[in-house]
Amino acid sequence: MRGQVASEVIAVIGIAVVIVIPLLFGISMYSASLSQSLEVEKADAAATRLARMADAVIYMGPNSSIIEEITVPAGVSEVRVAGREIVFVVETSWGKSEIVKMAEGNVTGSLPSGEGSYFVEVKKGEFGDAVEIALR
Repeated sequence: MRGQVASEVIAVIGIAVVIVIPLLFGISMYSASLSQSLEVEKADAAATRLARMADAVIYMGPNSSIIEEITVPAGVSEVRVAGREIVFVVETSWGKSEIVKMAEGNVTGSLPSGEGSYFVEVKKGEFGDAVEIALR
């Protein structure tokens, strides 16, 4: 009788393991995908914020500037600022995602691609039409 109970318990545990392991794997994969999607959204928000700051400085006129804190999320491998484009390149498991935001005028400068919060100055000089984006 004990042998039969033991084998039934082992069978129940085996069935539970067969069900639980794929379930945990699926949850883990979904969690990783969700985390990467969140990083892409954060990079999109940072790029949008920089473009709106550049637009505001353009509208304020010569010798104007704005200093704000910008957070660069994990996964960003490159940040480019040139022409009218502000580009964040995010590395994900499904490949590279380029987030491109357009400013109203020309922008120049550079930003670090490392994760963290940075104080960024967006300024327009007295001469020239380009807006400069730089760390403060």
